[in-house]
Amino acid sequence: MIAQSLARPRMRAITASIMLFSMNLLGYGLGPPIAGAISDALGGDEALRYALAAMNAVLVWACVHYALAARTYREDLQAATIFTSAPDPAGS
Repeated sequence: MIAQSLARPRMRAITASIMLFSMNLLGYGLGPPIAGAISDALGGDEALRYALAAMNAVLVWACVHYALAARTYREDLQAATIFTSAPDPAGS
């Protein structure tokens, strides 16, 4: 995961757990109700098909943000490497 490569070594597990919790909460928690609401708003025999197809717009939105984040990933990774090589103030 990209977030894990940017986190301090002692924070990687919590970073992964927060990312997975967020993805599951949004994907499984909000995805079906939103698809159902779109299907209800469209109405008709093919409403569910078009509602699920419309949900793919979220994937395009995610791809745009992934590409935007990729522009600065190398600089962020270098900054994280410098930050993680510094002594830990907690003394661990």
